[in-house]
Amino acid sequence: MAAERPGLPTARYGYAESAEELRRRIAGPRGTGLPCVVKPVMSSSGKGQSVVRRAAEINRAWDYAVANMRGDQRRVIVEEFIDFDYEITLLTVRQRPVVGGRRLSEARRTLFVRPIGHRQERGDYQESWMPCPMKPALERRARSMARSITREIAGPDGAGIFGVEFFVRGDRVIFSELSPRPHDTGMVTMISQDLSEFDLHVRAILGLPIPTINYAPGGAASAVILADRASSRPPTYPGLDRALSLRNVQVRIFGKPTTRPYRRMGVALATAATAGAARRLAKRAAGMVSVRRA
Repeated sequence: MAAERPGLPTARYGYAESAEELRRRIAGPRGTGLPCVVKPVMSSSGKGQSVVRRAAEINRAWDYAVANMRGDQRRVIVEEFIDFDYEITLLTVRQRPVVGGRRLSEARRTLFVRPIGHRQERGDYQESWMPCPMKPALERRARSMARSITREIAGPDGAGIFGVEFFVRGDRVIFSELSPRPHDTGMVTMISQDLSEFDLHVRAILGLPIPTINYAPGGAASAVILADRASSRPPTYPGLDRALSLRNVQVRIFGKPTTRPYRRMGVALATAATAGAARRLAKRAAGMVSVRRA
């Protein structure tokens, strides 16, 4: 949709429903080439996603995607590998046409949170921070693209928050993907500002006013707390008290009843004088918290 309707710049891509078709989508005259990224069309948290660097890895990538996809459709998307400088999430709020009894102009219906920088491993978010240093011209370009795609998806009456992700390479802004809901990288907004992504989502859906967002001075960051083993028993969290003893740190435990390797079980949030200092503090706090079998 992003490539064909609003005409946003994206990676070269194609769809495949078999390993052989996947091979053609990679190596064909209009293919993605190598390296490339193979993903299930429906998944979450990076499951089933892999980077293919050699032709010998194509069958394995297909099998891994099929084994980890959701739904009943054996279909993958293959994308050109973008060697980006950094990637951002631009939380984009689409408001209802009428808010508080007042009809909004089209221009005023779309609001934005400051760009959020983030880092992923295994296709899954590990940490995020804001503000993310970004040239104003590139931020304006990202906003224009986010406005176009969210308007296309939401239609005339749809409302809510969208996590729109972009790759930035030099002076290019490339659309990556979109989540039509609060975004995992946006959990940093629980400490970076007075209206979190969840507040903004609910207000937009209910047609309630959204005033100016007040941001904390300096920088803010989030870092995930991961499980390192599988267990069917509810976990405990040794070290939580140590993390909460740090100044300017908060911790959210998600209350998940079971664990598996690399499953996100919580997040540490921090503020500091700069985004870099906040990142270091959030990672330090997350590292203090262990996930253990009860």
